[in-house]
Amino acid sequence: MNRFALATLLLLTALIKTLHATPISKATLAEVMEKSGVNDQTAEFPGLVWSGIMRQEMARPSMSRQEIVEMQYHVQKAFEVTLLLKAISEEIKRDLTEEEAQQILLWLESDLARD
Repeated sequence: MNRFALATLLLLTALIKTLHATPISKATLAEVMEKSGVNDQTAEFPGLVWSGIMRQEMARPSMSRQEIVEMQYHVQKAFEVTLLLKAISEEIKRDLTEEEAQQILLWLESDLARD
């Protein structure tokens, strides 16, 4: 079989798999987000960034009280947890099928994943 025919066959196989794949359900998506720790880790982002800024400020004070308040506001806006989780879930919905997500859940529930 020549390379063109092989490449065409591989492309068609991938396309057929994609077309027949079941999209991930909302329930499965929510379960993957929760069990993988994405929800908890994302919720920690603003606090972690703020903690780093404050550690630096305590080590080498350089901001006024007003600048600190403004900085805190901007950190909260930049790391809006709801928007981040929505963006992450959209990427997962785009990239995972229901079957793939079920395999991930099986692994997340395994002894290996828990250790």
